[in-house]
Amino acid sequence: MTPVRAVFGDTGREMGTPKIEEIVSALEDDIVFGRLKPREHLTEDDLIGRFGIKRHMVRQALIELERKGIVVREPYRGTRVRDFSLREIEQIYDFREKLHRWAAELMPLPADPALVQRLKDLHRHHGKAVRDGNLREINQIDHEFHKALFEACGNQFLTQTISRMLWLSAAMRSYPLADSELRAVTRKEHAEIIDALIAADRQKLIKLSAGHLRHSKKAYTDAIRFMHAGTEGR
Repeated sequence: MTPVRAVFGDTGREMGTPKIEEIVSALEDDIVFGRLKPREHLTEDDLIGRFGIKRHMVRQALIELERKGIVVREPYRGTRVRDFSLREIEQIYDFREKLHRWAAELMPLPADPALVQRLKDLHRHHGKAVRDGNLREINQIDHEFHKALFEACGNQFLTQTISRMLWLSAAMRSYPLADSELRAVTRKEHAEIIDALIAADRQKLIKLSAGHLRHSKKAYTDAIRFMHAGTEGR
């Protein structure tokens, strides 16, 4: 098994005992950025050594990751990064597209100027992160952009479900992040979403909100097919 690698150098925290939420965040980063692959196991002993913490803290962190749906804990088999069949991926993205389409249908138009300004600011910061090659920052800003956008629908339960599905598909987001062409497409579509809000063009907003997901879906399914093909060839 590939050893779990420390990433606290990315966050600037290298001294002292980390908190549960910091452990969860570090492991989420590993999954999102592909340092931990689908099906890869996370052992308690490895994590104790990596973070310098007690076993009960490791277990709490793994429980939280399981609650978010991005790892699977199985009796006598340990914990592994969750993976999905191609059918499950289709179902997840179909559901997410429907949620995004519904949120776009509910958003008041023309959009609140404060929302438009917030999205413009995030889009500008996203551009800087892309130029700097800061994948962590790109991922965080992308999350904030969509959170601000979908909260505008006014239905907190719908927004919470969208966020839940975002974390469920955490590992799927790493593939477009690592692809410079897909990052460029993401930036272009973010700009078009802002334009649609300003122009009160609901049909364009609905199309963009749902279609925006298809790039990560294709990148992830291509990677899964490649991984399965490599396994079958052994």
